[in-house]
Formats: sequence, C-alpha cells, structure tokens
Amino acid sequence: MSNVRETVNKLVEAWNNRDWDFIRASLHPETKLVMPDGQEIGGVEACLEEGWKGHAAAFPDGRLDIVSAYDDGDVAITELVLRGTHGGTLAGIAPTQKKVEVGWCNIMKFKDGKVVSDRDYVDMQTIFSQLGV
Repeated sequence: MSNVRETVNKLVEAWNNRDWDFIRASLHPETKLVMPDGQEIGGVEACLEEGWKGHAAAFPDGRLDIVSAYDDGDVAITELVLRGTHGGTLAGIAPTQKKVEVGWCNIMKFKDGKVVSDRDYVDMQTIFSQLGV
C-alpha cells in the first residue's frame, strides 16, 4: 500500500471518528478544497471548517466507507459511500432527519506527504431526492 493510500484511508477513518486534529495535521499549508458545487476553498482552517466539519455537521452520524481506490504517485482517487442522517443544515436545507446513502468520489493530490488539493464529486440530486426536497 502506498503512503498516499495509507494517508487517505486514515483520513476517511479520521472523518468517521471526527478526529479534526489528525485531519488538520494532514493538510498542506497550500491546501485547497473544491466542493461538490465547484466552490473553491483555500487554507487549512477554511478547508477543515467548511469542508470536513461542514459535512459532519450536516450528517452528525455520517460515515464514509471506501468502495474502491486508485493511486498514481501523489494522486489518490477514492470511491466512497456516505451514509448518515441529515441532522444539520446542508446547502441551506434545514435538517430533515432523513437517512441518506449516496456515492462519493474524491480526488486528493499530495505535496510533501500532505493533502494539497482535495476535490469532491457528489450526486447532490440524489441527496436532495432522498431528503424529499
């Protein structure tokens, strides 16, 4: 297993366990996050707050499970499934307490052993449909 894959696997587990310190330590100072809607967020704290913690706030019991993975050098592509209950605001939608299960694709690029680019692809229409909105 590559170091990149090992780090991604640990990041997924860190999100599942809400281990913000590990995630913060794994982000490169130049990190940027591209959200499912295309919004770009730059900087460690902004990426942590708006991305990692934001998704956790929307799905407080949310869990990511890895379905498949591909690595090439400093790039990791991971297909995941997000399962959780919509217990916090998501895209301006108040909590519905409905269960969600949706496919998720993540592409991470690494620099100096840390995440420098993180892009999420999520079928938001499926989420909205499952939420009944």
